[in-house]
Amino acid sequence: MKFIHRPTLVLAGVLSACSLFHPDDHAHDAEGEHAAPGDKRDAVASTTWTENTELFVEFPVLVVGHESPFAAHFTWLEGFGPVATGQVSVVLSGGGGAEETFSSEPSSTPGIFRPVVSPSHAGERQVLVVLESAGKREEHSLGTIRVLVALPDAPPSEPEDDGSISFLKEQQWKMRFSTAVVRTGSMRPSFSAFGTAGPRADGDVVVGAPATGRLVTAKGPLPVVGSTVDSGGVLARLIPRLEGTADVASLDLAGAAARLDVEQAVRERERLEGLLASGVVPERRVAEARHAEAAARAQLKAANRRTGQYRRVQRAGGKGAQGIEVRTPLAGSVLEIHAVAGAFVEDGAPLFRVVDPKTLWLSARVPEIDVPQISAIDGAWFDVPGAERRVEVGADALVTRGGVVDPVTRTVDVVFAIPNPDGLLRVGAAVQVHLTIGQSTDALSVSEESIIIDSGLAYVFVQAGGESFERRQVRTGIRDRGRVQIIEGVTAGERVVGDGAYAVKLASASTAPPAHGHAH
Repeated sequence: MKFIHRPTLVLAGVLSACSLFHPDDHAHDAEGEHAAPGDKRDAVASTTWTENTELFVEFPVLVVGHESPFAAHFTWLEGFGPVATGQVSVVLSGGGGAEETFSSEPSSTPGIFRPVVSPSHAGERQVLVVLESAGKREEHSLGTIRVLVALPDAPPSEPEDDGSISFLKEQQWKMRFSTAVVRTGSMRPSFSAFGTAGPRADGDVVVGAPATGRLVTAKGPLPVVGSTVDSGGVLARLIPRLEGTADVASLDLAGAAARLDVEQAVRERERLEGLLASGVVPERRVAEARHAEAAARAQLKAANRRTGQYRRVQRAGGKGAQGIEVRTPLAGSVLEIHAVAGAFVEDGAPLFRVVDPKTLWLSARVPEIDVPQISAIDGAWFDVPGAERRVEVGADALVTRGGVVDPVTRTVDVVFAIPNPDGLLRVGAAVQVHLTIGQSTDALSVSEESIIIDSGLAYVFVQAGGESFERRQVRTGIRDRGRVQIIEGVTAGERVVGDGAYAVKLASASTAPPAHGHAH
């Protein structure tokens, strides 16, 4: 549904930043050239809005049989960029005359269309400017305008300085700029505190070494900080420390001794088996020799296994070695790593810290002076640092209101559980938290970007026309979710500058005339 603001039609000397058609100033024709010296018509300027576009248009007074070049500046309200494509038509109707249409394609200056209107009928005519672009049809009514029979004899009106600030469309389009209607909406009183995001109590675990030994990788490399892990996932393996002395020389010596023991046991068994065949020794002696040989072989096997295990640990940081799996009991992200592959760790030493970032705890440090308001807190909101995301939570997210004043910071912690499914809020992030209290109230408000503080006073810039602005002192009230209550200074329906307010402030401080970006 489209809404049309009542157009404001004024003389160029009052509103126009260019005084386009005054002979002593820069009068331009439809191609951007200076207009004929004999054309001494006043200029008409109008600014209107639809749901999607803003139109700021300037043109000389309409006269039958005379060309009136229009300079129609079209701006998309979403993004406040110039309308660079499409067609613009000026439609004259009513007043007892036939309907007349004059159209134009885009000019060489994006955002400006220059249809030339040459009326055939005098009288009170309805003027409609139609934009067709990007599959949309935008209709801007300029109201009723008188079409004169002949050029006026009187010289054009002298420009009057009404104190407005000039800020051209070409300047607006080249920067982040926006305006918005002052509106009434629900606002909640709040007070602010600094907060820090951290893991919840059951969403933070330190995985320790299950035994003393050497840390080695599992199937792939060790996880890095920020890695996502599943509950029960294997983070690494641990090769337990071998009993006794664990060095190559000692293990080789033990293996050699075990082999000698086997060789000796084999010779003794063979000797006793020969004597048994001759009936010199009893069968019991042979059985004992066989048992001694079996024990020696078992010792040799164990020594070989110890040596092989040690050498596998040494090769490539232990890759391929078997050992104890180091698992995480919590799904989440690896926040800290306290060891590297191949390192020797003691039983219970911290290896990894894993946190679940999907729900974090936000601790708001409430100053001691605001502690009496803690009992009234029923929610909070804050902006995520570095991201265009605002988080709002209610009383159901409140974990604790605290109870002890920190002796160093003189603050009390109020903790909220914050949903964080996209992970944009990082553990350890510092934010400014707005803690809501009391009942909502309907109030006029503007965006925080609209407020300019100068010498301790608050100001906004009210849009008087497409390229003219008025500096207005305001009295502010509560702040809520990026909006500021306006108690006095503006009225509902007026448009104020949001993004770009500081640039308009700088323009207001300039004593030099604006550099003309228009190529009318």
